[in-house]
Amino acid sequence: MTGGQFTARLREHCQRPEVIAAHGLADGDIGSPHTVARQPDKSKHLETAILRLFGLDLDFVNLRKETYADDSRNPQMEFGTPEEDALRRDATINALFYNLNTEEVEDFTGGLADMEKRIIRTPLEPLQTFKDDPLRVLRLVRFSSRLDFSIHEGTRRFMADEGVLEALKIKISRERVGQELEKMLQDKHPRLALQLINDIGLYHAIFTDPTRTDLQQPDITRWPVAYNGLDDILQTQTPGSIAATLIHTDEYRWIAWNLAAISPWMRVQDAPGTRRKANALPPVGVVAREGYKAANKLTDIMAASHRHLDEILSLKKDVLDGAARIHERD
Repeated sequence: MTGGQFTARLREHCQRPEVIAAHGLADGDIGSPHTVARQPDKSKHLETAILRLFGLDLDFVNLRKETYADDSRNPQMEFGTPEEDALRRDATINALFYNLNTEEVEDFTGGLADMEKRIIRTPLEPLQTFKDDPLRVLRLVRFSSRLDFSIHEGTRRFMADEGVLEALKIKISRERVGQELEKMLQDKHPRLALQLINDIGLYHAIFTDPTRTDLQQPDITRWPVAYNGLDDILQTQTPGSIAATLIHTDEYRWIAWNLAAISPWMRVQDAPGTRRKANALPPVGVVAREGYKAANKLTDIMAASHRHLDEILSLKKDVLDGAARIHERD
């Protein structure tokens, strides 16, 4: 039975009067299932059924295994055993099953031991794991930053493999890249996520427009100043502080972390000889919109920050110097 078939049966079951009475189900507790189709060319190999239960969006997929033909990079998905399914996961700690019949955790990859050691590693050989689906590189960064776990060195050294990074740029849809980045920046430890991206060497594979060959690569040597500085600011939530005044909502915090993430692009100009239309986006806006499919509002904020960069830097200097104008009202 596939995930789609299961969610349809589950919803039918939950609509039976005796089930509604037994569990006190109310309108809206059980949503309508929908299916996210496979996209093998974008390394999205699985059809996933999603059903909202009691306010939670749950994914339903059948146990599966992957088989590769010699002349194809895209796997054929077949029904598999729990062990076969576990071995094709992105991380051992994400390959644990709970058996409803035995009420036991089934661990085929050493995930419990890795959880105890606070280590993230791939169940199988990491290079092949990442080549099969390069998005797994970003998922491991997200797991590591969210849980504050270390990435096993044997796994980590292949995350910046040249072939893996190239595949991440051109093989994975930029929407999927953006979804992973959004989860990192909205989670508990966005600074750690950006630090991992920097330390491992993933920046230019994430913050780019793969369709453009004329864009310069930004200098990221001073990028840590941006994300470490923002983290320091957010740690100071006293009345009248920058954080309390300017970054006092979840939305503003989300915007601030996006600006810190893409800050190396703020100094990048169009290639020499490029004639940009008056309303066209600067490179930083292009990378946000095309590189990880940032929303229009966020892209506009980045473009405005680029346009007013000199004024922003001047104001920052005046704040640091205690200049009189920072106390003036418009």
